[in-house]
Amino acid sequence: MRRIPIKISPFFWLMAALIGFLNSRSFFGTFIWVIVIFVSILVHEFGHALLSLLFGQNPSIELVAFGGVTFPSGKRLSRPKEFLVILGGPFFGFCLCILAYLFLMKGAIYPDFVHYFLGALFVVNYFWTLLNLLPILPLDGGHLVRVLCEGAFKAKGTRIVYFIGMVVSAAVCVAGFLWTQSIFVGILFFLFAFQNFEGYRRTKNTTAADLDNRLKEKILEGEKALLYHHKKQAEGLFKEVRERSQGGILHAIATQHLARLSLEQGDLKETYTLLFPLKDQLDDEGSIDLHKAAFEMKDYSTVDALSGGVYRMQPKVEVAIRNATAAAALKKVKPTIGWLDAALEEGKGKIQDLLCCPPFTDLQGDPIFDRYIQKFTKKEG
Repeated sequence: MRRIPIKISPFFWLMAALIGFLNSRSFFGTFIWVIVIFVSILVHEFGHALLSLLFGQNPSIELVAFGGVTFPSGKRLSRPKEFLVILGGPFFGFCLCILAYLFLMKGAIYPDFVHYFLGALFVVNYFWTLLNLLPILPLDGGHLVRVLCEGAFKAKGTRIVYFIGMVVSAAVCVAGFLWTQSIFVGILFFLFAFQNFEGYRRTKNTTAADLDNRLKEKILEGEKALLYHHKKQAEGLFKEVRERSQGGILHAIATQHLARLSLEQGDLKETYTLLFPLKDQLDDEGSIDLHKAAFEMKDYSTVDALSGGVYRMQPKVEVAIRNATAAAALKKVKPTIGWLDAALEEGKGKIQDLLCCPPFTDLQGDPIFDRYIQKFTKKEG
């Protein structure tokens, strides 16, 4: 049988020790808990990895700060096999729980540390198995529901799972906190609720093409080509994905990559043409690129709509000046003044020269703007 590579992050030991100390308040108890957490998570991940290996994949395991992750690589599994691989982790954890329970109920007289170890092993695997089967992504229960929903509802299945996860996380967050009075439980499920809300929001434009693994692989190939500066190869791959997807998340990702390549070549018109239809689906980098391209194309309404978000991501003088120019072109006096002040705060821009040119001169005659100019002139003088 092929070996399963295992990688352990130093943060895993640190978090395990912290959890152990909080549960035992002693050095020896912390040591026992670290062993219990290590064994429990490793057995759980082996449940995923062994079934993945059985079905012809090449899995690897990584233990990280808040648990473990099994990375399957190789051929894509059918939905029934993927379901079994996901279920393997909770099943192995539950078997470990039953094994600890049987040893505890055997009636044998164990040394105190063995009894303590078995008790902790039972508790950890019992509660973790139940928790992990909740229909919340990224828990195994959420992935089990995802496989079922994608099989039944295709592209809409993922969004349904995020909605279920959002509702269940919010309910458990409130009920769990009231029941246990644990701030940790409340924060944990609040984060799950937020993650699922973000996933639900992002997947509103999901299409059937987004479930096509060949297109996903081409996106990854294109991004890898970019890392090695093979821009022509990457461009060809992104164009292929864009043409074959005709909408959805993969289409948006490929389009944003192509727009970034156009921007690097100085073709702002092409950047604008690619990004404008997707203005409500863009990630942070896409919004920044569209902001710059829209300014060059004198689409001041788009610049103004993106102004606040882009400035939060890039609080630079040139961004503030673009925002001020767009606001002035749209006859928005107070936002214009606000962005001019932001430009001054971020650095010494050539504000005096700007005020002598359109569209700022078009605001002259407005009492608020005239007072600002007078104040600015005195300050500079």
